[in-house]
Amino acid sequence: MSSWTQRTSPLQRATLKKIEADFLRLFRPPERLLPSEWAEKYRVLRDGRSREPGPWRNKRSPHLVGIMDAIKEPGLQGVVVVKGARIGYSEAWKNVLGYCIDCDAGPTMFVLPDEKSVSKIMHGDIRPLLTETPRISRYVSGDKSDNTLTTIRLGSMEISTGWSGSPQSLASSNQQRVIFDETDKFPPFAGKDADPISLGMARANTYAAIGKAFYMLGSTPTTSVGHITLRARQCTQHRRWHAPCPHCGEEQQIKWDRVKWSPADDGEDRRDHAARIATSGDAWYECEHCEGRINEDHKPRMMAKGAWVADDPDASNRWVAFYAPSYISLMITWAQIAESWIRAQGDPAMLMECINQYLGEPLEEQASRTQASTYEAKASHAGPEMKCPDWTEAVFCTADVQKDNLWYVVRAWGPGGRS
Repeated sequence: MSSWTQRTSPLQRATLKKIEADFLRLFRPPERLLPSEWAEKYRVLRDGRSREPGPWRNKRSPHLVGIMDAIKEPGLQGVVVVKGARIGYSEAWKNVLGYCIDCDAGPTMFVLPDEKSVSKIMHGDIRPLLTETPRISRYVSGDKSDNTLTTIRLGSMEISTGWSGSPQSLASSNQQRVIFDETDKFPPFAGKDADPISLGMARANTYAAIGKAFYMLGSTPTTSVGHITLRARQCTQHRRWHAPCPHCGEEQQIKWDRVKWSPADDGEDRRDHAARIATSGDAWYECEHCEGRINEDHKPRMMAKGAWVADDPDASNRWVAFYAPSYISLMITWAQIAESWIRAQGDPAMLMECINQYLGEPLEEQASRTQASTYEAKASHAGPEMKCPDWTEAVFCTADVQKDNLWYVVRAWGPGGRS
């Protein structure tokens, strides 16, 4: 040991070792990991921000693995995630962001519906991600000028934000990756300019020209002309979640019409029926092959063996749409979704919310298929004319006036929305 080293204090030696470690880190090649592997190795969920704090575990959200790893799929430029509630899309992009910061740095921009959403995501998601995950907290700068309301400059890359109603916020410097959240809350146009998604994507034109741009769009759908539905239709490949039956082992696409629950008891109204299903958990999935009953406790093992399957595997994967309804998630039970579905019957507003939020579908797709025969079939079950059921509390007549005719319906309504 040199005489100079002997004269240094313990604090000075520790400082020198840190400088040496930081210097060597600059020349160390990044780990060869996929985003899902990086998340499982380094991502930390803090208590108070997650119902399951601790290290990230892919087994809790197996459907997110394929979405996260798409960024490293050869030939793929962008993904569109048409999602239901409780799917974990926000956690997916956080893991992708953490991976990029640590292993594949490049300027990244987030585009949100409005300025309030930008503030919320910066303070509630991005900054906590940086401080709570030790692997990437080392990239955080101590200079206050590197940490503003809309931009964070890290040791490896820059993170910027913009919102859909402000063309100026979307006119930032070149970006390698652009991540959009809740696109169906975006206006059709950004002021007098093009739609906000096109403006945001234009920020990555320089990287797109050399094949290094990546786009990630996610939203709960609203209508058939909403941003996320239109963008999904334009994708070159469409993927849906498939999983094997725990009884017969046959793989199948997970569909809403295979989710079953016990029928209403005699005299049980819709509200009580929904409450009973939620309380008892009496909902299950029925295998389309063996018709076996797949209970909620089978679900984790079933979904752990699941995979995203393309409708047309031979189609180009340049743009991929992932359809992720709530009923494939382990964060919400089939009984909880069934409760909402039962309550929504007969209430157009609640039904739209249920279809959008849990089935991950736009309502108009179903409304457009409604025929006059549907109403004729309903009317055929009515009782004698001019006589209301004993449970009637109110009678409403509603009409749709056309240019040369009108359509009307008279319905009796009772407790709990019964009709």
